Amino acid sequence: MKGLIAFMQNLDALYRGGIIHDIGKIGVPDAVLLKPGPLDANEIVLMRAHPEIGENIVRPLRSGWDLLPIIRHHHEAYDGRGYPDGLAGTAIPLPARIVAVCDAYDALTNDRPYRKRLSEREAIRRRRQTVGPTARQPVDGRDPGPPPARRGLR
Repeated sequence: MKGLIAFMQNLDALYRGGIIHDIGKIGVPDAVLLKPGPLDANEIVLMRAHPEIGENIVRPLRSGWDLLPIIRHHHEAYDGRGYPDGLAGTAIPLPARIVAVCDAYDALTNDRPYRKRLSEREAIRRRRQTVGPTARQPVDGRDPGPPPARRGLR
């Protein structure tokens, strides 16, 4: 609870981090960002570099020090299979976990080059049934324990 209270005192960082978390995509070629189909192995490497690129962009800014954990860790997965550092569980900073959940919802409810957006109802339904890396991320600071069996999903 102590950690949650401390976090609540800095909601401004969460707000700003939510806006700027993908700034590193500026270093990813448009051909990769806008590709209408699946990414190949090399394109995945380029795309997965964006959290570290973003961290390097923001690190020199005095006003951005509190955004660095959000920018770097918003693609970590609660089961440890995320990137760039493979953090798991509550080792992932709480603000990054919150942004990850919001980012997943945003991705589902907006058009992408490779698919049309889902309705809000369908996005919520999918989030509830997903047994994926971001679905079980608690946002209250408590660790819910190990994730359930993955049933071959990734």
